[in-house]
Amino acid sequence: AAKRAKPQALKKDVMKLLHQVGEQKSVSQIKDFIISSRCLVIDNWRSCDWDSFDEELLGISFRDALHSCCKNSDIELAKWICFRLYFSCAGYSAGMFWGRKVWAQKVEERLSRDDLVSFARERGYDDLVDQIEGKWFKELTCVDPLTRDSILESALGGDERLADVRAAILHIDILVNVAKSSFSAIKDILQRGGRVDELGELLRINASAREAVMTEMGDISIDERHGLSYSLRPFKMTERLSQQRKHNPVSHLLLFAEKGYGYVVQEGAHIVLAAEGYTELLSFCLSNVPGWNAAMELNVIRTASFFGHVSIVEMLGSPDGAFALSSDEKERHNAAILGAGQALRYRDLEFLVKTDKGRDLGNRIEGGSFKDYYQSNLKKEERVQQMMNETLIVSVLMGCTRELFDSDADHKNGTKTLRLFVDNHIYTHDDMMCAMELLFYRDAYRIG
Repeated sequence: AAKRAKPQALKKDVMKLLHQVGEQKSVSQIKDFIISSRCLVIDNWRSCDWDSFDEELLGISFRDALHSCCKNSDIELAKWICFRLYFSCAGYSAGMFWGRKVWAQKVEERLSRDDLVSFARERGYDDLVDQIEGKWFKELTCVDPLTRDSILESALGGDERLADVRAAILHIDILVNVAKSSFSAIKDILQRGGRVDELGELLRINASAREAVMTEMGDISIDERHGLSYSLRPFKMTERLSQQRKHNPVSHLLLFAEKGYGYVVQEGAHIVLAAEGYTELLSFCLSNVPGWNAAMELNVIRTASFFGHVSIVEMLGSPDGAFALSSDEKERHNAAILGAGQALRYRDLEFLVKTDKGRDLGNRIEGGSFKDYYQSNLKKEERVQQMMNETLIVSVLMGCTRELFDSDADHKNGTKTLRLFVDNHIYTHDDMMCAMELLFYRDAYRIG
């Protein structure tokens, strides 16, 4: 009885919906009922044993209910219903329910960029024409909504309004694909280097496309689990870029030693900019791309210092009001020292520490004697990695270790750097011995 009750309840809701449409209730009232009753939600029908859109149980099918509803509705409501179904339909089970052509071994019709340009011109979408004719969208294609599945044919088959609903859906689909393509092009510029003006143009196109989609969708909320939501995410500096392991020198930086890199690695966009020395792009992103925080700024300056990109170190060290930074100036100076220290950039390190007086530098970075800092945290596993990453002496000794296995390295740099510490009384003999001990036993703490 319970098994029969659920399908009966669904049928009752469907009949109530068709009654409201027949009585020409307000669009808002009908929308509210569709949302609250879930009478046009595929999962609801499938849970009541309807396996496909055209299967008839209890004297009704989803196709017939949808067609009756849309045929007798005004264009605003019919379009809203089609939007909800078309842009929420994703995954294997939904495809099977709608009898997508791919499952019937028929090919979806894909529209080329030339087809999309012609469509946009015919419909008067001049701004969209200008966008998709750009060099970044040469490979842009979209599926014709009429050939993707049976949604539109079921809703408005034989209705002259079908062309307008198909056009509205295709317009949104083009905008979504413009957002996706521009997002990929933004990542490509940041990864490989490029012009600041092109990056700015892509960010503008991406934002414009996303805003236009939301305007077209109106009051239809997009489920965060749906692919459409992912495609419409704004670009932020927290985005990660793929790099081949063998071409990724960032992995040598102690700061990222715990990641366990494979053949392909994922680096934060800000780290790639710093490692590659893309000063102009980085400056632009600091002012125009959201997602920054103090930790990211410190990681950028440390990475840039490690690779010897002085212009970036100077830009973040003294921004001169060009952009607002969240990090403290002294912390940025410390980060630059740590990066130069691990890279054994003796001259850079000498310049950076020249304003510090002896042991004050080590005390400032470690917050006191390294020996005391080491002994108080040695037995705290969660603190060991932090010691490895945030202490100058360990960074330098890691650089010395790497230098031993690098045939191209100047092996005098490590000696010079350690001598700088001794001559300037930055670290004591006991400090250095503790740092060496930490390196020797780092495997016991799952480091590296």
